[in-house]
Amino acid sequence: MLTGDEPYEILLKDVLCPKTLLNKLHNVWQISKSRDESNPYSVIQEVVDTLEEVDEDDSDFPPVKEVLAHTFYRYLVMFAASPDFLTSFVDNELYRRNGVWNAVNEELDLHKIITDLVTNNGKYCTGNLRSNSNKQDPKRSFEEHVRKWSIHQGTSAHMQR
Repeated sequence: MLTGDEPYEILLKDVLCPKTLLNKLHNVWQISKSRDESNPYSVIQEVVDTLEEVDEDDSDFPPVKEVLAHTFYRYLVMFAASPDFLTSFVDNELYRRNGVWNAVNEELDLHKIITDLVTNNGKYCTGNLRSNSNKQDPKRSFEEHVRKWSIHQGTSAHMQR
């Protein structure tokens, strides 16, 4: 993230893809399923299948098969809260037909969250988080993560440089 502090994987180690989204992404990417060369994500499946697991005693890292989903989610957290992202990806008809974006939008409701977060030339709304107090709710988790770690207006000291 070019902060000079630590790699983003360390800074965002607690920012993990919600389990429901992770499962949907794995279904789209066909992780842990028999290889199907006609699947447009077969390359992802092949790479993930060749990764070696880290020692289970090293609990600082998620299972190797989850790293891609966590990385993808962290990028959404850091870069998604902008009007440009909204119009380029979320509202773009081409992406509405993509299995990955369908999974993301179904679980995170990006359009609603980004619209709520980005107002007044990219400044965040100061209103309350979604009323759902369930910390396991993927939409709530995503919104909390974006508020803290977005490169546009994140509240983390690392992001306010």
